Amino acid sequence: MHVPERRGHAHTGDVEGPLSYGVTADDTVAYLDRVVGGPAHKVSPDGPEHFPIVYEKTVRMLATEPQLDLASLAAVTASTLVLQGDRDEVTLEHGGAVAAALPDERLAVLPGSHALPVEAPEVVNALLVWFLAGARPAVDWS
Repeated sequence: MHVPERRGHAHTGDVEGPLSYGVTADDTVAYLDRVVGGPAHKVSPDGPEHFPIVYEKTVRMLATEPQLDLASLAAVTASTLVLQGDRDEVTLEHGGAVAAALPDERLAVLPGSHALPVEAPEVVNALLVWFLAGARPAVDWS
């Protein structure tokens, strides 16, 4: 399992200029090309005093850019897990709409916030391992 870092997070430093979903996507694709060698299942050294700068950039990005054409998700061919917390900043309605727009999806809503992997790593990790192993629920309720 590979976990690429985002700009200004964990061991990856911040860079000049604003954050955007496009920049984040480009960074992830470049990471996959360089480190993984192509597409993969997807699942900051600046120091704590730099966090307010990264936080402000993130808040600005969330306020101005969360534009997603849900119809474009129909082109996604990989099985996709949409995961969110029941107290997430992303609404449950939006999470459901994202999942519904994907051709091969599973939607998981767990107790927690947008920081679920930090809040409940044992639950999130177990769910990811289950999903990536190709598991499906024992009962098909559709």
